[in-house]
Order: sequence, then C-alpha cells, then structure tokens
Amino acid sequence: MNLEDLWIGDKVKILSLNLVGTFQGIINEKAKVKYGTIKKLFAPNEIELYDDISNENYVELNINKTENVDIIKEKLNFKNSIDLHIEKLNCNMIHKTNAEILRYQLDKFEDYLTKAIELRIGKVTIIHGIGTGILKKEVRLILETNPKVSIIYETNNGGALEVWLK
Repeated sequence: MNLEDLWIGDKVKILSLNLVGTFQGIINEKAKVKYGTIKKLFAPNEIELYDDISNENYVELNINKTENVDIIKEKLNFKNSIDLHIEKLNCNMIHKTNAEILRYQLDKFEDYLTKAIELRIGKVTIIHGIGTGILKKEVRLILETNPKVSIIYETNNGGALEVWLK
C-alpha cells in the first residue's frame, strides 16, 4: 500500500490483528494507526484501506483505558460474524433431528450474542441462511426481544442479519 494515498482519519484494516483502526500519519515510512486507545506503527504491507461495504469481517474496537488486558485480548480475537449453518458449527450434528439441530444453532447463537454484548461489540452479522426460514424467524425473535439490540438489518439476499448493539 502506498501510504501517501492515505488521508489522516482514513479507516484502515490491520491485517495481522484482524481489526480496523484510524490512520494518524506517516512516521519513518510507517503508518501510525490508532485502534481503541492504542497507537502503533505498521509497515505499508501490514495495512489496507478499509472499505465499510465489502469488509464485514473486521471489528472496530471500542476500548477504554479501564479495561483489563484479558478483555482487550478477547475483543481482538472476537469475530464479528457467526455462520449458523450446522456444517459450519458442528459437522457431527448433521445427522441429528431438525429439532436438535435448531436447538444447537440457537444455543450457539445465544452464546455468541451474549459474548458480543458483554464485550461491547458494536455490530455483528448473523448468517442464518435462506432455507425454510425457521432459524431466521427464531433468531429474529431473540434479537427483537433483547433490549441491547438497537438495529436489525437484513443483508446477503435475506440470508443474514446485520445487528447493531447498544
């Protein structure tokens, strides 16, 4: 990446950390990037310009100075999307009954949502697939009754939900 193409304030992906930061300038031919309260230098090949539309797998961190190191590490490792297709969650469940599979998917979804809220992640994507719509309906019901959910936006031709958390 040519650092001269960046403007101060541009969002950039930090490839090795799987997160988004803000470009702060150039120091010694490296990009100064701020993520949360941390400012760090990165080589040009360690970052890319962040495109909000096509890069949904990167998390923009909201870290405050009072958070302990373990919580910060959890945020760094948290994936901002979950794929609820059973073959992605647990291929050993494929031969179970539909009811058992649905319960497993919903349990995994609820665990994921609880963790996202606990870590104060701002936006997550829930990939439920198109199928018959049973999983989507159940996921939506859980989201709509959760007071920590502010916006639910359908995406991926109806196969996923983008969820904004409070």
